[in-house]
Amino acid sequence: ETLGETMTYKDDCIEPYFHGLSVGTTLSGEEWFGEGYPYLKEKDSLGDVESGDYMTVSVVTYGKILEKLKDAYHTEITIDQLKESLSVSQATKNGYVKEVKAGETKIPGTLWAQWFSLASNNFYLEPYDGKMRMICLGQGNGLGMSQYGADQMAKEGSGYQEILKYYYTGVKIKDIHE
Repeated sequence: ETLGETMTYKDDCIEPYFHGLSVGTTLSGEEWFGEGYPYLKEKDSLGDVESGDYMTVSVVTYGKILEKLKDAYHTEITIDQLKESLSVSQATKNGYVKEVKAGETKIPGTLWAQWFSLASNNFYLEPYDGKMRMICLGQGNGLGMSQYGADQMAKEGSGYQEILKYYYTGVKIKDIHE
């Protein structure tokens, strides 16, 4: 149904960010990027938290974390220093991690999620049985349309235009030939 159509905001084509599963609320472009992306507003997607894939848990050794840090940042931090200092140092209000700190090293949350194959960069860290447990919520970056939420809206009878206009505030759906 969307063949030949595009979404615009103030006559410019948008970057249609999307993700698999939100944390019950999507992330605003302003909060993540600082500016731009005015069509990416925080939107409720409450049914997402009912998905069986909403939460995943990973456990990793401090040695594995140290290996990643040394490979990427050539840091000389010890395991004891790592255990004492490892923390989420910056996150959005709904938990998307912008930065993890290990000693003096600052690691982007998206890179951390990539290193440990986390489903999203919405996670928290907690020591667990001599290791580090990472509890991850949602799937993807949290920006734009939640695919799970869109599917739920469709099952409740919403059409694609209604769904897209819900997740992308103030957009117009246009034929690309206009």
